[in-house]
Amino acid sequence: MTSKKAAYYFSITGNTKSLLQQLNDFEEWDVYDLNGMNPEDVDFKDYETILIGTLTLGRGIPPVFFRQILKQLQGLENRKIGLFGSGQSHYGDEFFCGALDVIEDLLKVKNEISFKLKFESYPTPSVIDEFKQLVKGME
Repeated sequence: MTSKKAAYYFSITGNTKSLLQQLNDFEEWDVYDLNGMNPEDVDFKDYETILIGTLTLGRGIPPVFFRQILKQLQGLENRKIGLFGSGQSHYGDEFFCGALDVIEDLLKVKNEISFKLKFESYPTPSVIDEFKQLVKGME
């Protein structure tokens, strides 16, 4: 494997994907579009640093795909993980980007969660800058 860093994302409207594409060193990451994958083909391999991005559906729910890869997610341990994703703030603080909270709760038991970045709609320049800094801080 050429990279020790991988990014996995699930994006319907393109907001989550667009944030990932803003990384300066994007080519240093192995990138997986979960939308186009079969759940049984998802393999986190031996990546040391992993970014996971997703949208949130409704009141804090991850896309069904994440239930379908639950076994693979539960198998992750001793990894450095950054979480990011889009959501809608009109659901309130409790549910805003709640999919990230669900995934964090699952992964934090055996892994280091480096950051969790929540944003609304298309990422603004300040969100992009913050994301770049958080990712850089994982090195």
